[in-house]
Order: sequence, then structure tokens, then C-alpha cells
Amino acid sequence: MWAAHQVHHSRNRYCIDKNYAGVLIIWDRIFGTFEPESEKVVYGLTHPINSFEPMYIQLCHFIHIWKTFWSTEGLGNKLSVIFKGPGWSPGQPRLGNIEDVPDVKYPVEKYEPLLPNWCIIYAFYHMHILILGYVEMAEGENVIRPLILYGAIIYQVFSLSVLGMILDARSFAAWLELVRCILYVAADYYFIPWTRLPLLNPVYQLAILSIIRISFLASTIVWLRHCIKSVTIRWHSKKLE
Repeated sequence: MWAAHQVHHSRNRYCIDKNYAGVLIIWDRIFGTFEPESEKVVYGLTHPINSFEPMYIQLCHFIHIWKTFWSTEGLGNKLSVIFKGPGWSPGQPRLGNIEDVPDVKYPVEKYEPLLPNWCIIYAFYHMHILILGYVEMAEGENVIRPLILYGAIIYQVFSLSVLGMILDARSFAAWLELVRCILYVAADYYFIPWTRLPLLNPVYQLAILSIIRISFLASTIVWLRHCIKSVTIRWHSKKLE
């Protein structure tokens, strides 16, 4: 059964729109959508997103539909972009042609931007700080002031996006991370009093807060230095031209 479920999550051409039912795989056999694993599968989407930025991952499909909608001529065709299958285009069947799906073979090259190891460790470390912050918000949702809670949620989403951009090696990620660290240093004063940390033993409370605050202060210094260095290099390059 696991092999059958692997087919459902794969992007090989023979795996598209197969094995929907999972545990109740008998329904796929009844309706003709069952497909055994006949060759090594490749997981993912037919057109890989190639990004670690969660907001883009959630919205890129809608962006693609929007662009296709506006570039397609005729009201009927525009509505078909919305209501027909993702592989549809004018003159094609409702669900598109299976031949248009890229015929990938295992193994395929993974999306793995070249990054210094310290960037990966940095993102991993700050992700755990975000998890701690999320737990604090979830536990204190009934006592935290709504304005502070909503601000913390927005900050969490922004942080996830910025860390994703760092892992994507985006050129502007350093600037956004600098802004993120500065925002935390500024907002710490307002958020911490509403968490459960004051209920801890004073020693533990001081230790946790000190680690988090030192982490963000150190991160601010690191990214500020990095941003200044990048601006200086760019300025000297233009001067040489």
C-alpha cells in the first residue's frame, strides 16, 4: 500500500492523477485510477517551485492562474483557465494532454542553492526560536492583547518568509533579515510580559530571555556588517566603472 501511495505523490508522467484513495485503494481499482509503481518515482510537482519561501509556495499557483487568465484571449477561454484543469489551454482537452507533462526519470537534481554552512545553521537555529514563540502565542492566546497577538502572528509569517529567502540565497535576504532582527529587538519589550516566561523560575526566565536577546542582538550586528560590506563593494565597483 505504501508503494501505491508513493505513486500518488510522484511527478512521473505515469503517476499523474493516480491512486487517490490511499487506504481505500479499492476505489482506484473500481474507477480505473489505480497505477502500480512500475519504475523509480520522483516526488514533487510537475513544474517544481524551487523555493523555500512559504508565502511564495502558497501563492505561486494563484499568481500563475492570474497571469494565464490575463494573457488568454476571449471570455470563455479566461473562464476555462479558472474552472478547467491546470494543464488546459485553448484547443486542448478539459484536463490537458498527459504528453505535456515533463517525463522525468529518477534521479533528478534537487533544488539546493549553494550556501555557506553557517547560513543553514543560522536558519535552523532561528526556526527553533520561532517555534518557541509560536508555542508561547498558542498557550497565551486568551490573555495576550489582540493587537500584540496579531502583531506577533504577522512577525512569525514574515520571519518564515525571510528565513526561506535566506535558504533561497536571495540577494535582498540579508536586508530583510536585518529588518527582522531589529523588529524583534524593538518588539521584545511589548511581547515578553504577556508570555508564560514570567511564571518560570527567575533563573530559567533570565537564561531563556538572555539567550534569545543575545541571539537577536548578535544577528543584528552580523547582518548590519554584511549589508554595509555589500553596499561598500557595490559602491567601489561603480566607482571603478
